Amino acid sequence: MLMKRSIFPKMNDRTISPKENELRALSTFFKKSCIVGTWSPDPKTTSFWKSQYSQLCAMCEHPDVCDYPDIYSGYEGALRCLAHNGGEVAFTKVIYTKKFFGLPVGKTPASQSPENPDEFAYLCVDGSKVPVREKPCSWAARPWQGLLGHNDVLAKLSPLREKIKQLSNAGAESKPEWFTMVLGLSDKIHHVADNIPIKPADYLKKANYTEVIERGHGPPEPVVRLCVTSNVELAKCRSMSVFAFSRDIRPKLDCVQESSQEACFKS
Repeated sequence: MLMKRSIFPKMNDRTISPKENELRALSTFFKKSCIVGTWSPDPKTTSFWKSQYSQLCAMCEHPDVCDYPDIYSGYEGALRCLAHNGGEVAFTKVIYTKKFFGLPVGKTPASQSPENPDEFAYLCVDGSKVPVREKPCSWAARPWQGLLGHNDVLAKLSPLREKIKQLSNAGAESKPEWFTMVLGLSDKIHHVADNIPIKPADYLKKANYTEVIERGHGPPEPVVRLCVTSNVELAKCRSMSVFAFSRDIRPKLDCVQESSQEACFKS
C-alpha cells in the first residue's frame, strides 16, 4: 500500500535478491527498527545482511544478536518498543494493542495496565489518527476462517449448512476431537452461516487482505517461467504460483503451456 502511494522505496533492483531488496528498502525508510530472526536460510548471508543493514536491529533488546527471543520483537514487543524504547510507530494487531493497554477485548473485561492509552493513537491509511480507546482503523485485516467447496457444492448448499450447524451445536458442549479436527471450531472459532456464497478472491478483498498476500516489489517484477504440457499441469502450476507468492516467495512464478517438452525448451 505504501509502495502504491510512492511513499515506500522501490524494491526492484535486479542486481540483488528480492529479500535484500526488501531489507534495503526497510533500512532506507526507517532510521531504526527491530526486525529479528533468520533473514536467510544461509547463516553467512544472514550475518552479512545484519551487518550491512544494522539499523534494522538497532532498536532490539540485543542489537548484536537481533534474534528471538527479544522483548521488542513481535506484535507485543513492537508496542513495548513504542512505549519504552523510543519507537515512533508499531506494526501490530488491534487485539495486542487492547491487551497491552488493558482495554476490553470481546467478552473479556478491561484489566489493570501500567500503560496509558491516551498517549497513543492509531495511524490510519488516510493520514488521520484515531484514539486507542475508540474504534480502530486498520490497514488490512485477516478474514474470518471459512469453509471452501467446489462449485458443484452450491446446489446442495442449504442442506450442507444445516448439517454443519447441527454438528456445531452437538459438539459445542463436549468438544469431541472431530469438533476441532474436522469442523475447525473451538472456544474462539464459532460457526456463522452467511446467506450468500462468495468467491475466495472476493472474500479476501473484503478485508483488504490481498494487499498483504499479493504485495509486489514494484515494476519491473522479475519472473521465473515454468513450462508445462497439459491442462492439468497448467492448473497445478498456476495454483502453486499463487500460493508461493502469498507466502512471500520471490521472484514470481509464471506458467506457460506448450504442446511438448521440446516446444518448452524452444519457447
